[in-house]
Amino acid sequence: MNRILFTSILAVGLFTLSPLAAIETVESPDGHIRVSMDIKRTIPYYWVTMDSDTLLRPSRLGFQLSGQADLTEGFVLMGSERYLHDEVWHPVWGEEKNIRNHYNEMVVTLSQGERKIQICFRAFNDGMAFRYIFPDQQALRYFTIEEEMSEF
Repeated sequence: MNRILFTSILAVGLFTLSPLAAIETVESPDGHIRVSMDIKRTIPYYWVTMDSDTLLRPSRLGFQLSGQADLTEGFVLMGSERYLHDEVWHPVWGEEKNIRNHYNEMVVTLSQGERKIQICFRAFNDGMAFRYIFPDQQALRYFTIEEEMSEF
């Protein structure tokens, strides 16, 4: 497994140029699929394009929590990291002898006061995926997710 780490630098003022001026982006290894992420009025959004076509319009991210403030707004971008992942694995069973797992990954860290979440976006040559990561922290140690607010 090869992982190459890149650190991004946030360009101040980029957000005000356009409602779709992405703060952070990651492209598939072949460059056709692009996953973009932005914070507009403290609310995180993502969208997906393929070449010049929009596959997914800007969609909200976040969670409603039970008994405490939601993780839906009030966010500030803290930073991001990028990784290249390319490995071949050999299944024990099935029609394929080798399966290639190849993607570019972007992990974005967002802060809501003392609480932090990370969103891991992966861009493959044939699609995209994302997941939430809740780093170990005192301000968000125990919580119950009432509803996921992620839009598609």
